[in-house]
Amino acid sequence: LKRLFPFGRGLVHDYWAANVWALYLFASRVATVAFRRIPFPDDIRSLVQPFIPFPEPTPGLVAIILLFVLVPTMIYAWKVGTSSLKRWWQLNSFIPAMFFVHGVVFSSFSAFMLGFHVHEKAIMTAIIPLTLLATTSCYSA
Repeated sequence: LKRLFPFGRGLVHDYWAANVWALYLFASRVATVAFRRIPFPDDIRSLVQPFIPFPEPTPGLVAIILLFVLVPTMIYAWKVGTSSLKRWWQLNSFIPAMFFVHGVVFSSFSAFMLGFHVHEKAIMTAIIPLTLLATTSCYSA
């Protein structure tokens, strides 16, 4: 279970995956170095010091942010699914199927970009379904 949910290992992997948290931690390190080298007035330094380095987001906060990002896709998927059930004789079955693949790609990419302790190989969960879309249109390629 610890290998499936590696919360004890920290926010990012040793080899940083190019996601939002890698940028966050990079900005934290830049701010820490700048805070040490730039001579700020004492009143500004006392205000900023509790936030340098930036606090590490907890797994719960990361999960809430990811859920917040995925909500629009879930709502749209619900609408596409219910409209295809109501008018199944009018709709082309290609439209809900293509939306499903787009939804999988968006969800996988969002999980990669906002996930806690994401390995760099996790991008494959978004790239492999994206290859299905690349064969159907120039826009998706």
